[in-house]
Amino acid sequence: MVETLPEAVHTLRDPTRGGIATAFNEIAKTAGVGMDIEESRIPIRPEVKAACELLGLDPLYLASEGKFLALVAPEYAAQALE
Repeated sequence: MVETLPEAVHTLRDPTRGGIATAFNEIAKTAGVGMDIEESRIPIRPEVKAACELLGLDPLYLASEGKFLALVAPEYAAQALE
């Protein structure tokens, strides 16, 4: 899947350890910038959300096995999502 991404990929991260929140923090720190994340736009399955609420966990900090984060230029976003 990664090999099919457009050449305009700025950064790839594996959120297996620390979840996507940790990956976003690492990216921001490396780039020397801050990030505003619209959490409502991050797809989280209802059963995961419910379990996290029950256990007092933040789903954005859970390991995300088999996933990756790709930061791409806005004009290549649709192509990357394909």
